[in-house]
Amino acid sequence: MPESPIIQGLIVFAGTVLAYAAFCRAVRMSAETLASIRWTMSLQGAGGLAVAMAVLLRPDLFGPAVAFLALSTAAVQVATSRFWIVSTPTQFTRQGQQAWQSVREGFLMHAWIAHAYTHIGQREVPGPGVNAWIKSVWHDLKGGAWFWSHYGNDDSKLPWCGAFVAKCMQDAGFKIPERYASAKAWLEWGSPISEPAVGAVVVFTRDGGGHVGFVVGADVRGRLMVLGGNQGDAVSIAPFDLARVAGYRWPPGTEIRPHTGASNLPVMASNAASSRNES
Repeated sequence: MPESPIIQGLIVFAGTVLAYAAFCRAVRMSAETLASIRWTMSLQGAGGLAVAMAVLLRPDLFGPAVAFLALSTAAVQVATSRFWIVSTPTQFTRQGQQAWQSVREGFLMHAWIAHAYTHIGQREVPGPGVNAWIKSVWHDLKGGAWFWSHYGNDDSKLPWCGAFVAKCMQDAGFKIPERYASAKAWLEWGSPISEPAVGAVVVFTRDGGGHVGFVVGADVRGRLMVLGGNQGDAVSIAPFDLARVAGYRWPPGTEIRPHTGASNLPVMASNAASSRNES
């Protein structure tokens, strides 16, 4: 061990941080995954306490400046652990911020759902106008520019639920179906699951086509609460009858497994009628 207290302190501090990072990796706490608040509270707080313990147990190894830095870092970690979420989105519409605040605690949250929440409130422009965000969704997806021009550059004429799901999945780093614009194409994507789970892609039947969105909860009547695009001509959370479900799919390649079953869905308030407008 080097004789310099500062160098010794830096070595102990670096070792503590590396051990904390290894522990996070061991439990799959990647920056790509939004884990539950309870896990992140425990891990961030534990990391801060580990740094503090290294200073308090071996103060002889730390110079004053290094000790101050270590304890300050530990204090910030512990103090902020209650609010810390991996990859928390920073840009929200007003409605998205309210919805995120209301459901972020107590259940597993995933990166693709986090992306979806940021867009709640985006809405079609009636008539010949165009919502620039909806246009950008299509142009960000492979082949999307063709769809956009084929339907006359009009967001109210082009069904976009599939494009919304594709955009969220693409932004989260997942491959998307070639025919992502078709809701029913999502039934061939990822892995099938037999019951709903928070974060699952859910496909519904609909006269003349289908609809696709993300499961985010259930209401007291047992209806699925679904976050999706083109729901009432907007990105929204709406209740859907279970009788319309054609299937549930889980993203391919993710190490996070779904917590399936209606009992695992958070209960969300809803007085609205079941969704019927998704075209």
